Amino acid sequence: MTHQLFDDMIGTPPPSAVDVDAIMRRTTGRRRLLRVAVPGAVVVLVLAAFSPLLLLPRGDRAPSVSVSPPSAAASVEPSLREPVSDDLDHFIDDSMRNWLPQQAQWIGAPPHIVVPPDGGDVTQTRAGIQTGGRNGTVVVTVWPRGRHDASICQGLEHCTELPRSDPAACARYEGRLQQMCEGMAKADPVCGRADGAVRPALGLTHPGWEVRCTKPGGGRAVSIFVTNQTGPSSDPLPQPELPIQPDQIMPIINVLVSNVQ
Repeated sequence: MTHQLFDDMIGTPPPSAVDVDAIMRRTTGRRRLLRVAVPGAVVVLVLAAFSPLLLLPRGDRAPSVSVSPPSAAASVEPSLREPVSDDLDHFIDDSMRNWLPQQAQWIGAPPHIVVPPDGGDVTQTRAGIQTGGRNGTVVVTVWPRGRHDASICQGLEHCTELPRSDPAACARYEGRLQQMCEGMAKADPVCGRADGAVRPALGLTHPGWEVRCTKPGGGRAVSIFVTNQTGPSSDPLPQPELPIQPDQIMPIINVLVSNVQ
């Protein structure tokens, strides 16, 4: 969530009273999307209703893995389609195929995500992916709760913590709108991004990028690592470009980190 997104959703606030009921009615048609958020968590429900994923084009959930390029209109006010599954395996499959702005398909089976129990071991899953004719590997890692309380960049080289929304900027709104804005800002995941990341333990030694996120106050951390390496490090790379960019994955990891808490 960003304040720019919040402004785009509600428009410029008037200097005095705001028609909050009209704003709330605008979100009624989006309630189906709340199935991807943690049940019973009010802040996360609001986050899901206003998160950047709603501004991305959504493909139909059909056997085909192709998605059409986003139109200018769809990037502003997308039409609602069949919501993605709240099952983690189906969610990562659906969201990768339907929320990326280019054609995407898995090379083999999609990742099988396992949420570790408190005090358990880190879980990791990988899968090949092809997007827009570019091949690569996606690795999804989930840490037990509390592992990254100190810093989301802990143990990750060349990592930069990504900026979060400032709740103080919500003072431009009034009443319930200000409360909603502050709640979404405080619920923003804590995320770090590392370029030039590798996964030598998995035999992935060609650099890619990694985004790692957790909820504020501690929780399970989730990372998505993407490289253009598809086989042993001795094999030539299929292409120099990475198949996915970090900003394209942010809506997906934001929902993932909410679902594993």
